[in-house]
Amino acid sequence: MTECGRLRLARCVVEQQWPLRRAAERFSVSVPTAARWAERYNRTLLEEWAYARPYSSEAERVAAYGQFLHTYNHHRGHTALGGLPPAARVTNLAGSHT
Repeated sequence: MTECGRLRLARCVVEQQWPLRRAAERFSVSVPTAARWAERYNRTLLEEWAYARPYSSEAERVAAYGQFLHTYNHHRGHTALGGLPPAARVTNLAGSHT
């Protein structure tokens, strides 16, 4: 499975609260593998967004989420992709074709 597929699985579990078994079946991986990917994504969220700096309010923290996702997907290098961001692997991003 590609890094983008792993990220999609992790987001389904962490953000959309899918049960691990459902995600594992949908993405054709074992439940322990799905759990490992979801936990790694969750840890990244905590370290690089939720607790990365002090926020003065919950609204400010939530507002910073969009910028975090943009940075994570378009600028932050991922080890599994040889230092490239996930967006570098996708050829059909919205707005990138003219």
